[in-house]
Amino acid sequence: MLLRAADAQAGSAIAPDDKRADPPLPGEEVDDPPLPGEGLPGEGLSAGSRDNPVVIDQLALGGDASSDIAVELYAAALRGLSQAGLYVVDPGEGAPEGPCGDASCTASLASTSAAKFVLSGEVSEIDRTYEITLRLHDGAGKVLGEAARSCAVCSLPEVEDAVAAAAAELAASIDAEEEPPPPQTLAIRSEPSGAQVYVDGALAGVTPLDEPLGPGVHRIELRKDGYITSALEVTVEEEPPEALDIVLVQAKRKLPMAALGWSAVGAGVVSLAAGVTLLVLDERPYKGQCEGEDVDALGRCRFLYDTLGGGIAGVVAGVLLAGGGATLLVLDRKAREKPAGDDRQARLRLRFKGSGLALSGRF
Repeated sequence: MLLRAADAQAGSAIAPDDKRADPPLPGEEVDDPPLPGEGLPGEGLSAGSRDNPVVIDQLALGGDASSDIAVELYAAALRGLSQAGLYVVDPGEGAPEGPCGDASCTASLASTSAAKFVLSGEVSEIDRTYEITLRLHDGAGKVLGEAARSCAVCSLPEVEDAVAAAAAELAASIDAEEEPPPPQTLAIRSEPSGAQVYVDGALAGVTPLDEPLGPGVHRIELRKDGYITSALEVTVEEEPPEALDIVLVQAKRKLPMAALGWSAVGAGVVSLAAGVTLLVLDERPYKGQCEGEDVDALGRCRFLYDTLGGGIAGVVAGVLLAGGGATLLVLDRKAREKPAGDDRQARLRLRFKGSGLALSGRF
């Protein structure tokens, strides 16, 4: 069922001689509004600022809802927008037939009526229980907000009040969109001071720092050499946020990998050389005791070097030490190629709401 279906039954809403009454002031009751679709595009149906003109789409009726109440529902939506101080315009000739069901139709309605916003929705009734859903669209048809009301076993005036309240709620969102809240200043302190502060990935300064933040969620990082990076998510709402004081945790000192690597390589080379020397000496005569009776008839010495085990151990140890040292050197080079900052982070979540502050996270 369509809003325009009731137009023929509501001729009394048009003033005699086909002239419209003066538009109502904000806060006035709108008992018999001009019918939509009969005026010029952009013609005002209500008083208010013309910066944000709104056009009302035909409200779709569902369930047992009768087309007889269509004009009353339109008047209720107009009343809610008018009381909120919005300037409501007539769709004018050339408006889409029937309620718009997609963004393209809604955009066309906004264009033909020279409106910046469009109010649409539906009202469904089953056994005198009404479900009301209104939506606010921008000029391109995108849904900016939605307001719903439910009215059980209601009279028509109660349904009209529910429609007006939903329309006024969406009107308030227009003001919120047009005038975003000013940024709040967040005082950021650290112990020790001098930490670099990154806000949403960009360097903002060093602590102590007073940083303006707009409403919403922001990622804040505090970085300082020798300390674990603190990463926080801060939600700024309407209330001024409290000061943010962060105690940085000192990072554990690490032995320099390069020094350890070169030491291991040096020890490995020495051990390898010693092992090779012992392998070479194995089974060779000990010249210090190769005289007289210690030499047999063939000239062989009784005392020989037995260094095979030591030589093998030295070679193995040398290979392991040299290999381990080379690995440490490679790791050190990769670590130096990484961006500055500790890999570990203290992850926290901070939320400002009202006058309270909630902080949670892990190190």
